[in-house]
Amino acid sequence: MNLTRFMKEVENILDTMSSQQLMAFIHDMARTLPENQRNSFLNKLEKIGVKEEGYKAEKREEKEKYEKKHWFISKRKLRKLINLAQKNNEEQSVLSRQRALDYDEVLQRQRSLIYETRDQLMDGGELENKKVLEIFVENGAPENILYEAKPHIGTDILKTVIKNMRNRIVSWGGEVCFESTVTDIIFESI
Repeated sequence: MNLTRFMKEVENILDTMSSQQLMAFIHDMARTLPENQRNSFLNKLEKIGVKEEGYKAEKREEKEKYEKKHWFISKRKLRKLINLAQKNNEEQSVLSRQRALDYDEVLQRQRSLIYETRDQLMDGGELENKKVLEIFVENGAPENILYEAKPHIGTDILKTVIKNMRNRIVSWGGEVCFESTVTDIIFESI
């Protein structure tokens, strides 16, 4: 067999060998060397860096095997986790949108009720106009509504005022029920 073909066969065999097999082959070869060739053999090993590279190659191969082995499992688990996360995210998005719509509906009802009450009070209704406006101011409305001819809070401030009123009612031991309607108020003497 000529040298070119021999070297090609050696390269093919080396490509199929693991680092451990290659190291074992080098050890076996070193054991069978006559004493007068051992220094030359060591010099060649050091020259091409087989000691260091063999160890690095072995570690690299172990790492690659580990990553290859676990990548398949991780890839499958990753796919499941991503699908689960997407599903949860979509469900949360739907719930968030529904809550936002519900909250907006409640705010709209509250806003409507307050504006109706305001209009009723402005037209000489039964409740004291000033008392209602004072309650608004206590809960974050601007003070100018107390002395303006046609007081206006504005939707952006009204949201905060209503939230503060709700929190105040809860702090007093009251209960706020959404999606509910007051049909009657019963006063009991203490």
